[in-house]
Amino acid sequence: MIYFSVFFFLVVGNLFFWWWGDRHLRPLRKAVIWRTLLALLVGGQTLVLSWWIMFPGTLRSLGNSFWKPVTAWLYMWHLLVLPATLLALLFGYSVYWLGGFLTRLVNGPAKSEAIRSPESDAASTLAPVTGPAVIYPTRRQILTAAAAFAPQAILGGTLLSSARQAGRFRVRNMEIALPQLPKALDGIVLAHVSDTHVGRFVGPKELDAVVAATANLHPDLIVFTGDLIDYNLADLPPALSAMRQLAQIAPLAMCVGNHDLFDDGVAFRNRVRKADVGLMVDEVMPIQIRGQNIDLLGLDWGAVGSPRADGIQQHMQNLMARRRSSAFPILLAHHPHAFDQAAAAGIPLTLSGHTHGGQIMLTHNWGCGRVYKYWSGLYEKGPAKLIVSNGVGNWFPLRINAPAEIIRLTLRSV
Repeated sequence: MIYFSVFFFLVVGNLFFWWWGDRHLRPLRKAVIWRTLLALLVGGQTLVLSWWIMFPGTLRSLGNSFWKPVTAWLYMWHLLVLPATLLALLFGYSVYWLGGFLTRLVNGPAKSEAIRSPESDAASTLAPVTGPAVIYPTRRQILTAAAAFAPQAILGGTLLSSARQAGRFRVRNMEIALPQLPKALDGIVLAHVSDTHVGRFVGPKELDAVVAATANLHPDLIVFTGDLIDYNLADLPPALSAMRQLAQIAPLAMCVGNHDLFDDGVAFRNRVRKADVGLMVDEVMPIQIRGQNIDLLGLDWGAVGSPRADGIQQHMQNLMARRRSSAFPILLAHHPHAFDQAAAAGIPLTLSGHTHGGQIMLTHNWGCGRVYKYWSGLYEKGPAKLIVSNGVGNWFPLRINAPAEIIRLTLRSV
């Protein structure tokens, strides 16, 4: 129901913008050309969106060379440019109406007719008519008409930016001190991989690059903090193939992300378990590194929706009952909000993903990441530490000030 409600509002938004733009293109010379172009652009976006929603399999069957750019075009317009355009129009009209209201409040009601002088009446009466008047659009009309195509220009720019970003990621080197870390584990290296989102924008080529980059880090341990696939279980085979390759580099541990559950959460868990790549669902994986016991704790996401605090608490209780008191614990939790419960439980290190570093950030600290309490990098609560990865893949084709990444994390004892 929610899915189709969003689809309905996107279609309505397209139609409103089309009506608004068409209305402001009419005063232009050769308006038919401009109005037709706008109709092709916005009408095409609406039709392809409808096709994509109602017949998703047909678009994918046309192959990645067609499917990926069309999907990027639809995502960028409907989830970024169109909403921003509608908000800008709403803000502009609100300011205009408020300004008019305040003007009338201060100056009183406007007179219905302007006072005209007898001289101007006489001049207009006596002026000879030599031919049909040529009416040119005003500067204001031209600027307003140009605004009808400004969103399409912005869309083109974002698509070019996303094309340059495709498949690119950084290796982010981090080093943290943990008071509870045994001296024998000082200097161990973790490769923190997260949010591959195999599917719409990430395929075998991108996965090969992730595996190669991870191998070059020479890690003692590889942790994967959820969202292996973007949506479809059909994308699981190449994703599992990449996880098997990672497991050959170093011990691999995984937890579940919300996107992993969209298609069929039970089938996802069963198939990944069968692949034997270290998936933990409210489970503990005991390992040894340098002769020291480590307990890797894998927090389950639970249901598809965002986990509630009481749900996280219950999952944490399940995990804490299973861990060994003598082992050094590391928590893998897809949602970083689990850090509050982990710190309260005395877990020294929590590794998370989910946020994509905010995905669209105006600055390092301001942008979409602000919807989360923790969204990128290192956070501390007393001796407890949280590392949030921006993720190495994408469900949305554009990042701004939130680059895709693999984290090379070095642990130090105090």
